[in-house]
Amino acid sequence: MVSLRIPLDTLEQLKEVAAAKDFGYQSLLKLYIGEGLRKDLASTKAQTLINKTENLLRKHLDDDRKLNTILRKLRETTAA
Repeated sequence: MVSLRIPLDTLEQLKEVAAAKDFGYQSLLKLYIGEGLRKDLASTKAQTLINKTENLLRKHLDDDRKLNTILRKLRETTAA
């Protein structure tokens, strides 16, 4: 179990949204935390993969222009 101090206005807004969605506010808070965590984890993993790909490509490509084009396209793909 974890205790969090949440500003009163944020807590009231959370309760308002939770009621509109027919959720308890604590359940909604857990849902929001889980969604944010999954999004950040996916972004972190994608960035790690891009960094490893960049290191590998730098060893095999001599053309910086091509390398930068590939990396730009990878970043655009993972940002979508």
